[in-house]
Amino acid sequence: MTEEEKPVAAGHNRLWLYVLVGCAVLGWLAVAAPSPEFFLVSSDGGHQLTGGTQLLTLGEHPYLDYFETYGPLTFYASALAQWLTGLRPGGEIALNILGWALGYLLLFRLLLLIFNRVGPSLAVLALALLLLPQFYKYYCVLLPFLSLTAAQLYLARPGWRALAGLAATVAVAWLFRHDFGVYNLLMALTAVLSDPAKSWRSRGRAGLGLIGLSALFCLPWFLFLLAHQAGRRYFAMIIFASTAMSRGLMLPHPLLNWQDPWLSCCYLAFFLLPVGALFLLWRRRRAYPSALLRLQLAGVVLALASLVQSSHRADFYHLLEGIPPDFLCLATIGHLLRPGPKAAEESTSRRSPWRGGATIGLTLTLLILAWQSAPYPLLASHWPPQLARKASYYTLTRRPYIDRLVKEDPKFWPARLVQAIRDRLTRPGERIAIYPFFMKFNYFAERPFAAGLMLLAPGYFDSEGYLQEAITKLRRQKVRYVLWDEAFRFDGLPARNPMRSSALLHAAVVNDYQNLGQLYGFTVYRRKE
Repeated sequence: MTEEEKPVAAGHNRLWLYVLVGCAVLGWLAVAAPSPEFFLVSSDGGHQLTGGTQLLTLGEHPYLDYFETYGPLTFYASALAQWLTGLRPGGEIALNILGWALGYLLLFRLLLLIFNRVGPSLAVLALALLLLPQFYKYYCVLLPFLSLTAAQLYLARPGWRALAGLAATVAVAWLFRHDFGVYNLLMALTAVLSDPAKSWRSRGRAGLGLIGLSALFCLPWFLFLLAHQAGRRYFAMIIFASTAMSRGLMLPHPLLNWQDPWLSCCYLAFFLLPVGALFLLWRRRRAYPSALLRLQLAGVVLALASLVQSSHRADFYHLLEGIPPDFLCLATIGHLLRPGPKAAEESTSRRSPWRGGATIGLTLTLLILAWQSAPYPLLASHWPPQLARKASYYTLTRRPYIDRLVKEDPKFWPARLVQAIRDRLTRPGERIAIYPFFMKFNYFAERPFAAGLMLLAPGYFDSEGYLQEAITKLRRQKVRYVLWDEAFRFDGLPARNPMRSSALLHAAVVNDYQNLGQLYGFTVYRRKE
């Protein structure tokens, strides 16, 4: 066994180190947890929370009862968190903190395997913790490092048991986010197929076994869909609706449009990381039988694939969702640049002083670029009183949560709107449609969303067939009230006003409902008797 294979096979059993790092990570995530107003001002943050609650309270499943493109586990996990915490917003916060903490601990373990040193591993981990994705997207960190950890275990001890574990993580990724499932499968196939010591027949068997086992772990979900005659509907939604929404909400890519130079440089840096790591791995290609180098190659493939996500809506927020595997590429570059016994044997000139600090230098460079590109302060100040305030809110159920927000700030209109929906417009358990992108108000008002449409967006189920189905459901469910922010435009573009892309639904609302005027910027429509 080579020196590079030993850490991959043995791992790091310094439990005390993991405990200390785990406590630090949990502490940082508690500090970084959003304010109590977060879910009321972030429409994205209410997506999986609202879907999970509807699953829990009404038994309505994605793809069966409402249109969706995300995987079912996204909503099932939120539903479980809500069930465990008695329908408290704090349940979603706890789910995110735990999911993120596990993901970052797995990243730290992989960094230790690559560096075999604590210092550089902590430096890269610190950068990762500063560049958190939006708070509700814990799976952007958890899923890639869960699969990479399974890949490392397979590379350390290849066999069908380890292959099944790797396939299970691919299946979990698919069931959370279908695109992540594809990316993780590409990474896993790279790990399985990149061993030149084995014949192509043996590698092909393992690759087919990986694909087959991944599908097998997804089988219960597929059978559930087939039992409800929703198999074709499911695949139509995840393929056609997802791509249509991607086209409808696409933004100019910073690498092709340098209107914001800092953001473009930040994108360029993170895109160059896997390219640079791949170049260095190519120079060491004769060492590919090394399990460590094969793990690094798999990480590069995952990083390149994941950056596709950041190219869909190419802004800083979506860049953060796509870059977690890049931190492994950063470690790969630092590992292959630093001096070592083999490097010393190959060329004494490679013992240049700067190589030992390559990881720290790259980390600081990326931090500066991200700092300048971020549309918000990366190090927001969170003092103990703010932490205490957040903790006190997240133990509340939804009604006292909203009432306290209004008491603290009577001018905070999102909370006032929730009170109006809850106390003036609707009865307990009554459905209400709030468009185009405000399902968070359904959650906090404790009123289910209607018509099988949680939100409206350009390309998002806005074809005539889907909209006609939504109109039929709206009428069948006898929804009394529809609230519509008719001035809402995605990215501030008039062409991205859902009144245009979902004009058929808006026309049906205007025809079937009476306009009662404005309420906090929303047009209130009441169904005609």
